[in-house]
Amino acid sequence: MFRHSVEDAGFDQRTRGKLAHKAVELLRPTGDDAADAERAALLALAEFPELRVLPDAERAGLLAEVRTMLLWLLARPEARPHLGLAGSELTVLTPGGEFLRPDLLHFTSEGPVVLEFKTGHAEPAHAAQLREYLALARGMAEACAERGEPRGFLVYLDRRVVEPVTLEGGRP
Repeated sequence: MFRHSVEDAGFDQRTRGKLAHKAVELLRPTGDDAADAERAALLALAEFPELRVLPDAERAGLLAEVRTMLLWLLARPEARPHLGLAGSELTVLTPGGEFLRPDLLHFTSEGPVVLEFKTGHAEPAHAAQLREYLALARGMAEACAERGEPRGFLVYLDRRVVEPVTLEGGRP
């Protein structure tokens, strides 16, 4: 009897990261964090039909991992007010003709907030990427006569860490 495995499904760390991103994108806080995390995790898993070949126990394990990430994220005050808003995974054309896609961009009365979600290890390139998004958010806010300095956060879902990043490259 042939048994399917994570490798058979083409499941690797990149796919795992995509699954986590999709779950965050689908997360809609309603006040029932457990139900919200469950719903988003299930919907995200459904977006990856190739994972249906996994044994039930492996799919259940993935679902539990993603649900745990989302519950942690919902408890983060830096992230919660911005989750479930229309600014998730938007593709923005820069004045220079480049396409950028911040994970979450939310314009608040205090200024733009950019959240960049990561799985795996921290890399210096992550902060550089977020600063590029912060510069974009600042330009968009200025073009609309919005006030407030952009705020950015690297959100490491696996490590359960939120790192603030400023446009100038320092820590707030």
